[in-house]
Amino acid sequence: LSIKLSYKPGAFTCYNIFARSAQLENDYPKTIEWYLKALKVAEETGRKDDIAVSYRRIGLTHLSKTSFNESINPFSKALVLYTEINDKKNIAIIHMDLAHTYENLRKNLLAEKEFKLAIEAVLKIKDIPLLSLIYEELGDCYINLKDYDRAVRYHKLSLEASRGLKNNKGVADSYSDIGNIYLSQKKYR
Repeated sequence: LSIKLSYKPGAFTCYNIFARSAQLENDYPKTIEWYLKALKVAEETGRKDDIAVSYRRIGLTHLSKTSFNESINPFSKALVLYTEINDKKNIAIIHMDLAHTYENLRKNLLAEKEFKLAIEAVLKIKDIPLLSLIYEELGDCYINLKDYDRAVRYHKLSLEASRGLKNNKGVADSYSDIGNIYLSQKKYR
C-alpha cells in the first residue's frame, strides 16, 4: 500500500522487507534488486542515514554471496555518508565490514588498517562491547598475518573489555582464543 500511495518512508521499509525475504531464500539477484529500489527511495527523500543503510545492505549482500570485490564500493559509499552525518558507531561498523571484506580477499594488511580505523572511531563513543568485538577480530587478523604477539595482545584487550562488562562468555572466548594461539605455537606454559 505504501508503494502504491507513493508514501516514501513506507516504501523504503517495504523494499527492505522484500529484500530480506529474497535473501532468506538465497535469491541474491532479487535481494540486490529490492535493495536498489530502497536506495532509490532513500535518495529521493535525501535522508543520508537511509541512503547509507541501503549501501551497507547492498555491500553485506555482496559479502554474503562471496562477491567480495563488489562489496567494497557500497561499503565505501556508506562510509562517506556516515562520516558526513558524523555517525561514529556506524563509521566503526563500516570499517569492520571493509576489514572482513579485505580478510576474505586475503588482503590482511588492508584488513588490519580498517580494524584500526574502527577502533579509532569506537573509542570516541566509548562503546565497550563493540570495542571488545573489534579487538577480538583484530586479534584474529593478526593470526592470519602470523603476528602472534600482536594477536595475543589484542585478544587480551578483548579479555579486559569483557571482564569490565562482566561478560563471562566474552571472557571465556578470549581465554580460549589466547590458549589456541599459544597452542598453535607449541607454547604450552
